[in-house]
Amino acid sequence: MKYPFIGGIDDDCKVLLIENGYGIAIEHPTIEITGVPERGWNNSSFKNITQEYLANTYGKVANKEHAEFIVGLCKVNGIDFLDDYEGGVMWFNCKCGLLDFYIDKNTASNDGEKLITIPLPPKQIQTATSEEEFEMKQIMKNNGDNLILGCEDSKCEWPQIGDEVIIFNQHNELRGELLALTKEYAIISQHYGEQHLHLSGCKFKKPKTPEEELRDDIVQTIHDDVYHGAYEKQPLVVFADALMTKYNITKKPQ
Repeated sequence: MKYPFIGGIDDDCKVLLIENGYGIAIEHPTIEITGVPERGWNNSSFKNITQEYLANTYGKVANKEHAEFIVGLCKVNGIDFLDDYEGGVMWFNCKCGLLDFYIDKNTASNDGEKLITIPLPPKQIQTATSEEEFEMKQIMKNNGDNLILGCEDSKCEWPQIGDEVIIFNQHNELRGELLALTKEYAIISQHYGEQHLHLSGCKFKKPKTPEEELRDDIVQTIHDDVYHGAYEKQPLVVFADALMTKYNITKKPQ
């Protein structure tokens, strides 16, 4: 599962999922929309509706950072963009599978596009105290002194610097590239640029392989369809459609 993406459960609930269990409600029947990220979302309950949600829409661009986030959101979810963001541009437009930027509102919405708001997540999700943040800066400032940088020996323990990891503790779970590792700290960088510091109490686990993700999604799809009674109607069609919306499956050469 690639982040960020816009997930939906039904017509009333739309959430910008930033990472596992962490997201911003953009449409919800019982939650006041504030643009502030919240933890506790069950990501497995959401279907990725980014392309559908952004189709034929326009919205306000706050600044260059906001524009870059919108471009990243689109690229991760299969939406191309025409031109790079330029200073002074205030509006985005998404239609026909393409993202573009415009200076004025009228040009961005001249085909009756729907106005939406894409919130900009904070630069860094707070996972450490101010003292821990200071230590993180010192580690990076010292050019990696005392870091475990890995080795060429095949017997080296996992993880090594540069590995894709899932790091978790009693509060949260994050996925990203391992930048630094000491006996006291671990620093990871998520795919959209945020860095996080974790103390020695954190644990690592390996991300699932594509085959493992496919296996687990098959199990979950069967479970969900059986639970909702879909298999009583068209079992193979329902299952195939659910699977192919997420995977581009090709046959291996014989």
